[in-house]
Amino acid sequence: MSVVDRSNEGGQPADKREARMREEFKRYYRKFEGKVYLPLFAVKTGRSYEVLDYYRHLLSQVEVMRFDYESVDWNLADALTRVKDSFYRLTLDHDLERVDESANITLENDNQVLSWLVASLPFEQFSHKQLRVVANQVRDGLYRANPELQGRLGLVKFILREKVIGLIEQETDRQTHEAFEYLFATNKLSFALECVEARVEIPPIVELKAARRLVRDDGDQIQQSLFDYVPDDAFNDYEKAVALYLDNCPQVLWWYRNLVGPENFKIQGYKRNRIYPDFVVQEGKPHGNEKKPIAPVLVLESKGTHLKGNEDTKYKRSVADYFGKVGHRVPWQKLAEDFRDNMFRVQVLDEGEYKHDDWRDKLKKLFEESAREVA
Repeated sequence: MSVVDRSNEGGQPADKREARMREEFKRYYRKFEGKVYLPLFAVKTGRSYEVLDYYRHLLSQVEVMRFDYESVDWNLADALTRVKDSFYRLTLDHDLERVDESANITLENDNQVLSWLVASLPFEQFSHKQLRVVANQVRDGLYRANPELQGRLGLVKFILREKVIGLIEQETDRQTHEAFEYLFATNKLSFALECVEARVEIPPIVELKAARRLVRDDGDQIQQSLFDYVPDDAFNDYEKAVALYLDNCPQVLWWYRNLVGPENFKIQGYKRNRIYPDFVVQEGKPHGNEKKPIAPVLVLESKGTHLKGNEDTKYKRSVADYFGKVGHRVPWQKLAEDFRDNMFRVQVLDEGEYKHDDWRDKLKKLFEESAREVA
């Protein structure tokens, strides 16, 4: 026996609902039929632009022979000594007694271990030949640092695999960062809103999990969100505080809670995984006869105290710095008429460790700087 709810047949699933872009904000972007576009990193090729592609523009510049194999001085002697066969006796009283211990014997030679290593590495972007070069270089480095490993790599094969994965990831990121920096230094890295492939549209309608609506601390409905419905459970405590601060900020025209997914705003940096910022903020409410906002667009990536200073935060801050350099060097009015007098800025917003209002002070200063830039 079961209870079946058919009250919503033919409509949206009961646990889903649609959020729509508010008409009062869409009217500022009439030239693009109410669509809101955001720029991506673009690469200049001749007289045209194309969206930055991780594989074509960055990974293609990686050379495995330029990996830092001198750093392969991993001391695996301790791991080798721990690899032993132990023999135990189980008595009728259920007592477990170790009776013997002997050095483990590997059934694979080193060449077989390297073949297994190459086949098991999770890097489809590199060819088998390239991965074999890495494996051979690592083997030579290990032999220099640990002569006792010769002929015994099979005893530490799984530890070796994890270290090789870390080496490849680290060296790949280093070289793609160099390629990214070269594009910037040679003025080939920019924004290109006019290039359809190098811009992303904030979707006018998004499907969300039906949940309690986000409201202000006094219980009033939020007013400045780009969409008419924002679920409360889409935020952690820190993100919620940032959202409510933006909703009450007089410099903010609208704010948008960015989602994760192929249709949403994402930034391709010099690492493989793309960045999905938490918030997009359009500053500057039009005054008088103005028909569109004249102020910077701010992209915020919020990081809680527990994430401050970790590798992911450092990487996102580095990418934000590049956006700042390119965004200030290339005003939007050079890219698309509808974005005249606008600038684009990306900011990592740390929660702060000591003073509760650190991030609020930071946001206030950002808005003040924006007002001076527009003036």
